[in-house]
Amino acid sequence: QIEREIIAPRTVLDVGCGKGALLAQIADMYRARDWPIDPNLLGVDIDISGFVPRDIPHRQMDLNRPLPFDDGTVDIVLAVEVLEHTRAPYLVIEEAKRILRPGGLLIFSVPNVGHALSRMSFFLNGHFHLYPTPSSDPAKGGTLAGHIEPLPAQYWHYGLRYAGFSDIEARTDKSKRGAAGIAWPLRPLLALARDRYSRYMRRYNPDVAKETEAARSLANRWDILTGRTLIFSARRPA
Repeated sequence: QIEREIIAPRTVLDVGCGKGALLAQIADMYRARDWPIDPNLLGVDIDISGFVPRDIPHRQMDLNRPLPFDDGTVDIVLAVEVLEHTRAPYLVIEEAKRILRPGGLLIFSVPNVGHALSRMSFFLNGHFHLYPTPSSDPAKGGTLAGHIEPLPAQYWHYGLRYAGFSDIEARTDKSKRGAAGIAWPLRPLLALARDRYSRYMRRYNPDVAKETEAARSLANRWDILTGRTLIFSARRPA
C-alpha cells in the first residue's frame, strides 16, 4: 500500500521508527526515482541511538506528548508496532490526523489481542497474548513489558472514527496456527454470538448500532480471530 501511495515525492513521517528499517526501504524507492530524501523522510523515536541509515533525517521524540509539527504538513504517517507502547494512543491518532494534509494517509500496526489464542490466554491467566503485566520503568518500555494498550480491533476503529478519519480499513498479516485451531471448531458459536449481539445493539440503540456496524463486524471476523498483527489504514478527509 505504501508503494502504491508514493507515486510522487511524499512527506513521510515514521513515528517509533526504531532502527529505521522501513524508512530505509522507502529511501531506496526515492533514490531509484531521483527524489530527494531530505526533507521528505523523517524518523522519530523516544530513543534514536540505534537508528542505522544515517543519511535519513531522524530525531528524538516522545509520542506521549503532542507532535511538534504544524497542521497539515505531512502526507503519510507510519507507526509500526508503536501505539501499544503509548499511554494515550487515541491522542497519538488525533495528532496524526492534525498534522496530515487533507487526503493524507495514516498506517499503523499493533499486536492483535483479538485472535483466539489471545482470548484463551486472557480467559486462563488474565493476560492477552504478548501483554504481560507491564512495568512502570520507562527503561523497560522496549521489552514486552512495554505493551500497555491491549485494544481489540473495534476499539482502534473507534479511535480512528473519533479523530475524524475516513476510508478506514483493517487487515492482518498472517494467521497463527494455534489461533486457527481454537477458532475453527468455535465458528458456529462465534457466529451465533455475533448475530445475537448485533440484534441486541439494534434494539438497544439503533443509531449507535448503525454507526458501529463496520467496527462490530471486526470482532469475530475470521482474519481477526486468527491473525497475528492488526494493520490499519485511514485517511484524513480531503
